[in-house]
Amino acid sequence: MVVPEAGLEISGSILKGISQDWLNANKPADGSTFYIKVEVSESITELGDGYGGFRLGTGYDLQMDFSQASKLKEINNQAFMYATALRGELDLSGTQVSVIGKSAFNGCTGLTGVILPETLKALGSDSSGSVFRGCTGLQYVRTENGDPNALFELPSGLEIIGRQCFAEAFSEDSPIDIVIPQSVTTVGNEAFDTEGIRYIVVQCTDLTNYGSDAFRSPDS
Repeated sequence: MVVPEAGLEISGSILKGISQDWLNANKPADGSTFYIKVEVSESITELGDGYGGFRLGTGYDLQMDFSQASKLKEINNQAFMYATALRGELDLSGTQVSVIGKSAFNGCTGLTGVILPETLKALGSDSSGSVFRGCTGLQYVRTENGDPNALFELPSGLEIIGRQCFAEAFSEDSPIDIVIPQSVTTVGNEAFDTEGIRYIVVQCTDLTNYGSDAFRSPDS
């Protein structure tokens, strides 16, 4: 079921989440899984405000459709934190997202893949991160107009990868190789602290703003 605009919490051009009243009124009475989809409209410029509006709990299967979200510029802190109902691929291609805030998708174990927009500049900040921490179902991270078969590819204009950004993420069964573009000037501590990575290539030559534990792994 597509959530109607009346079932969404919207303030100006900020989509904060799904209305609990709407969920309560429409959830199947027999307790079966409630399959819902949110189509983010062209009028939305920001997503989430840190209060957990997409954290639905058990009994839900949530799909996010960003195909019309051409004006979306920011996904705010904790927008989907612990939203275990979020499933499948997170396709942000076609949006204008430049910043994905700290813990935006922390604990979203149902995410299987991510496609990042070319406009992206920051995953977290120089002092915070955990954007995809604990996304244990993640199989690939790709870039809009990039290699459609890549397991890990970051936008060429990305500048910041916050601390613990990909910690405890990815499947241990399919280790991936990481290439950090030359544009990335800041990497926070423990950004890739996960068993799901085989090796890392760093293209930047100035590591001044790379944390001393930026590449710490689970076995130290």
